[in-house]
Amino acid sequence: FVCVKDILNRVVSALKQERSFKQVTLIESIPSHLPPLRVPSIDLEEIFFNLISNASQAMLEGGWLVIEAFLRRTPHKAICISFRDTGRGISLEALPYIFDPFYTGRPEEGGTGFGLYIVKRLVERNGGQITVKSQPHVGTTFTLVFPIR
Repeated sequence: FVCVKDILNRVVSALKQERSFKQVTLIESIPSHLPPLRVPSIDLEEIFFNLISNASQAMLEGGWLVIEAFLRRTPHKAICISFRDTGRGISLEALPYIFDPFYTGRPEEGGTGFGLYIVKRLVERNGGQITVKSQPHVGTTFTLVFPIR
């Protein structure tokens, strides 16, 4: 069992050293009373690291990253975690492919096309779901939903 807030703090602490993260204003809203998740900490760290890293790379000129978590009670108890950035967004043409292996929207910047593929696999392996909403030049929101067992 892991505490979402603890894992997030660990990942943010590590990422603060990254150059791309220096321009990002982080807003975090994660209640400390959330029930612990039944997800291996290494999986949650990898998920958070990839999503936050991608967001900061989409905001090289600066922007906001809002990370929120809450307990959803219906239809089934779950913890929802969203990562909303004010980055460049994802084009409508690219959106259906972002979770495919080897697909990258950033080949010139060294994107490998594995980060979001790994994120989706880890989320689903742990019984969760991931969704994405994006608007070019406005930003992107990834939402994770993990059931409480």
